[in-house]
Amino acid sequence: MHATNIFLAILGLAAKSMTAPIPAAHKNGVAKRFEGGWCTLHLRGELGDGIARGVVKVYDNNHFQLHDEIVFEARRGNTIIGNVPAGTGGLPQELRMNIFTKQGPATFEYGDQRWDSGAEGTQNDRCKVGKYDAPGNPIFVDNHYTVDLDCGFSC
Repeated sequence: MHATNIFLAILGLAAKSMTAPIPAAHKNGVAKRFEGGWCTLHLRGELGDGIARGVVKVYDNNHFQLHDEIVFEARRGNTIIGNVPAGTGGLPQELRMNIFTKQGPATFEYGDQRWDSGAEGTQNDRCKVGKYDAPGNPIFVDNHYTVDLDCGFSC
């Protein structure tokens, strides 16, 4: 009789877990990844060895990183043009970037939104830009400069 009671208790728990509601984020066995709202991007700009490099990471409204870092490169002195394609990690539209432009700050486009990063060491309503690491800074190595910036946009 004792074993029967244990079996029925286990069966009852199993039945309850099988009928428990499935969260919207996990219906059909697929976890929802992208959460629209205010997305952010982190860009690390690197200059050195004749190469300009932009390393980009994009995050959704829940700060979920949508993809592995994406690296764009160009010869130093040229504009780096980079795109994060629509559909990357659920991003509904393409994110276009012009990094290290000869004319000044980096520029971005997402849907009908257009903005720029602002100058080194500044902050605007979309972006905060750090200062370039320079000689005398422990990060400075062999004429290699880096700068970090963070921007936000409606997604």
